[in-house]
Amino acid sequence: LELGVVIDIDTSSPMILQSLQHTTISNIATAIDTLTIGEIFDTTGNKLLTALSGSTLDTVGDDINNVQFQDMIEINDGSPSILKAIKTFTLANISTQITTLRIKDIVTVGDNKFLNALPDDTTVDNIGANLNNLKLQASLMVILQSNQFGNICLKIKLPEHISTITRLLKSVH
Repeated sequence: LELGVVIDIDTSSPMILQSLQHTTISNIATAIDTLTIGEIFDTTGNKLLTALSGSTLDTVGDDINNVQFQDMIEINDGSPSILKAIKTFTLANISTQITTLRIKDIVTVGDNKFLNALPDDTTVDNIGANLNNLKLQASLMVILQSNQFGNICLKIKLPEHISTITRLLKSVH
């Protein structure tokens, strides 16, 4: 005896009943385990459900871990850099994948001299160390430049380090 004979099932019935209407009563438990998300839910307009539409109730837990972010949210050329950088990341691996993100991949560097000065391999894990190294390099960087009178001047590259460099220069005299 099929479920559709025992219960009135039509197009207004829940999708799960529509999917099971030709299943015999004795096979309902087995049939439920093999139903896919797409047979149980209307996945229209829902990127995550659409990505999981072929998953069964038995596999949905594992399958959701392997869904990429681009399958869950709309990511295109106009999306923020960080979304474009993580679009192929999965829920199962995000904690390890995130450590590989380079700062230049997640932040628009443009003409920012400070960000451009960071090494290309700067990631979220090593940005602190790289910023400390950059600060030290910038603190010591000076440029000798001729002024309009032909005199050589000491020009400090970063104004916030003037006092440190001034103290260093005074200690030499």
